[in-house]
Amino acid sequence: QLMRKLFRQLDVLSSFHYVPPAPELEVEVQKVDEKAFTVEEVTPSATSETALLVPEEVYASQRRQPKGDSEKTKEERATERQMKKRIKRRQKREKEANQKMVERLNPGKGNPYAKKKALEELEKAMGKEGSRVTRAKETDTTSYGNSAKAFSQLEKRKSEDPKSRKRSK
Repeated sequence: QLMRKLFRQLDVLSSFHYVPPAPELEVEVQKVDEKAFTVEEVTPSATSETALLVPEEVYASQRRQPKGDSEKTKEERATERQMKKRIKRRQKREKEANQKMVERLNPGKGNPYAKKKALEELEKAMGKEGSRVTRAKETDTTSYGNSAKAFSQLEKRKSEDPKSRKRSK
């Protein structure tokens, strides 16, 4: 220790540029009369307040204890069914409101809701008796592997439905 101090002073005297000595670390141990788990923090230092909440504080608690299907009375089943219907009606109203908003912003056949509505109207028309509307995707199941097969299927269709043939002049 004394030698280091002497060498440092000699270095200071001999060199023109003064270089300060490196700082020495001083470690102090303090004794605290507390238990380890009271001193140490349980939660990490970088947590939000919501992460510290228990699920009962975050989610709305139910008013009653949950029951199985066999334990429910007739009235409880009816109220549960009404709740489900109410939720579905609310979702349907929200969906329709969104559709109306999109139709206002993008009128015409450009928006997907208008296309879907037109398809639904066509399907309703198909359901009525006497309508001649059919969907091409459902009826066109032919595979055009080779020409002979395709022409034989055309001949078969022609022979099955004689009313659809037009007279040629």
